[in-house]
Amino acid sequence: MNNAGYDTVAIGKMHFAPVRCSHGFNRMYLMEEYPKYREDDEYLQYLAANGYGNIASVHGVRNYLYMRPQQSLLPDELHGSSFVADKTIALLEERDGSRPFMYWTSFIAPHPPFNVPADWAHLYDDIELPAPLASKTPLCAIAEGNKAIAEFSSREEFRRAVRLYHCSVAFVDYQIGKIIDKLKEKDLYDNTLVIFTSDHGEMLGDYGTFQKFLPYDQACRIPFICKPPKENELQVSDNAFIDLYDILPTFLDITQVSYPAEIKLPGESLFSSEEKRDRNKEIIEYNQGNKRWLSITDGKFKFNYFFGDGQMELFDLTQAGNEAENLLCDQKDTYTEISRPYYEELKN
Repeated sequence: MNNAGYDTVAIGKMHFAPVRCSHGFNRMYLMEEYPKYREDDEYLQYLAANGYGNIASVHGVRNYLYMRPQQSLLPDELHGSSFVADKTIALLEERDGSRPFMYWTSFIAPHPPFNVPADWAHLYDDIELPAPLASKTPLCAIAEGNKAIAEFSSREEFRRAVRLYHCSVAFVDYQIGKIIDKLKEKDLYDNTLVIFTSDHGEMLGDYGTFQKFLPYDQACRIPFICKPPKENELQVSDNAFIDLYDILPTFLDITQVSYPAEIKLPGESLFSSEEKRDRNKEIIEYNQGNKRWLSITDGKFKFNYFFGDGQMELFDLTQAGNEAENLLCDQKDTYTEISRPYYEELKN
């Protein structure tokens, strides 16, 4: 994208290592979860310049309080989510229009700790929360280990953490709205491709587990919202399977930029009319060694295989509470036969 004349800018959380390598971007304005040095992090510098350089845990206290309810020590306008949006807006305001742009605007929230600013921390106090989903059959070993991540002192503390998660989502949504408004104000919205997505979800107490790591929908079925430029039309349906591999081919396609290597990219452009990729199923791979697992789904069933102990799970996604019951626990021949083609495809 740089070679094609784009102004490429990374804003917010990147998780790069080493942190200050360019990683291809023209510029980076970083806001990492736990930066080691203030000099490496534009957000920490920004807080120091605004009189808040004395706060150590600007994104919430981690360690044993990681999943516990927290409230940000910063005012709304200095919170990390505000910083990322405001920096993106400033860049849109400052650009002279002589070249196109590609901005990666990356929020930490709603990642734990759920440290929401005071004015947003009580949005859902009066909302009745649905009870967390319960599993009818034993969970995989990784999920069992995941239960220890959060140890709440009471049910009310757990409910407070869940409410803060939703408050955090709402605060990020508000920031994204500000960016969209600026695009419209600058007459850029109609000609801009906007993709909103994430790297993982949050179990948030369902099946007694928390955070990510798992092949269940709450952790791995992430949002993917795509607003195409006005003159372009998406070639995928709303219920088609899309994954992060599709982002790069989509960027290259919409900008008419060639990939500078003779390799086949694993994803496919959302604007491609050839439909070489089978979007009726999705395969997910995670981690390595004894924590590695593979998952495959066609929207009707989901089959999971865990390399650590060889455990297998089969879920009927057409049923209510669709991942609450591992059908293979019954060892019925019918379910074994249903799972066989999924297993063979993963093996291949």
